[in-house]
Amino acid sequence: MRNFIFTMIINFISFAILTSGIFPGIKLVAPEGRGNIGTLIIISLIFALMNSLVKPILKLLTCPLVILTLGLFLFVINAIMLELTAFITNWLAGNGIGGELYIENFWWAILGSLILSGISVLLSWIFDRSYSAAMKLTVPATMAQMRQMQQSKLDDQFDQMMQAQWQQQQGGYPPQYPPQAAPPYDPNNPYNQPQYPAQPPQYPPQQSPPAYPQQPPPAYPPQQPYPPQYPAQPPPPAYPPQQPYPPQPPENLPPYDPNNPYNQPPPPPPPRR
Repeated sequence: MRNFIFTMIINFISFAILTSGIFPGIKLVAPEGRGNIGTLIIISLIFALMNSLVKPILKLLTCPLVILTLGLFLFVINAIMLELTAFITNWLAGNGIGGELYIENFWWAILGSLILSGISVLLSWIFDRSYSAAMKLTVPATMAQMRQMQQSKLDDQFDQMMQAQWQQQQGGYPPQYPPQAAPPYDPNNPYNQPQYPAQPPQYPPQQSPPAYPQQPPPAYPPQQPYPPQYPAQPPPPAYPPQQPYPPQPPENLPPYDPNNPYNQPPPPPPPRR
């Protein structure tokens, strides 16, 4: 039902744009004394019925042509739907029901089918986007409400089941106990923890063993010194004192030359040419 309403709205807006006078070959002829809104509603309804009933049959019969033309023959099918809509509105207008959709020739029908397809695609995209945005806002809240209602129902059913089980076992409603009074405040036990009695010792205390008298250590004889392992070595012989080296004669050194500190021989003269 929602899809049909959307289709009617899209067809109404598309035919309102198509018959607004922009295209001279497609006109809307309304009866005298009546507005164009009723005629647009009738045309939109007839066109929607044609697309739902006749168009699938034509697609099935012309499937090879649609494949050979890579889908371009669908615009011809839409033009045929426009011509059928114009024929039916002409027949209804002749019987005094609503206005008439006038199409000058088949070429104008093909142009109208192209324009209707473009407008329908644009409006469908806008409506789908708006509907998706609205659903994103409403669906989580609705799901949360449903989950809360189901949780409350399940809790009620569980309580009823437990009460019925108690009645079957005890023969009546479960006893209602009065509220318990709080115990007096104890500073040594501010959180009212249960006090457990002291546990008795599991094993008797162990007795210490008797003290034995200390025995004095035995007296050992004094240790004898070790005998010498090697005989005393005689002192090394005394060597005679070393004689000094004889004095060396002084060398005949050339005088110091700062340009030739290492006394290198002069290079040979270059050969004459």
